[in-house]
Amino acid sequence: MPVYEYECAQCGGVTEALRKMADADTQLPCQNCASTHTTRRYSVFTAGGPREPTGYTPPRTDGPLCGHCGGLPGSCQA
Repeated sequence: MPVYEYECAQCGGVTEALRKMADADTQLPCQNCASTHTTRRYSVFTAGGPREPTGYTPPRTDGPLCGHCGGLPGSCQA
């Protein structure tokens, strides 16, 4: 289940809740003032992944590519 954030229209407080996607837009009482005038906020998040090796250069895609390695023609040893 995803975590959603809700902002209170009365006090401006933010409440986080682990909810089913079907319940995402159902109002949730504010944890600060108990008001039910809350709206779901769009959250920001980041996702980590493996880092590229030092000196990595992404392949170019501005010209015809090699049918064997996917790089520029003449870039592979095949």
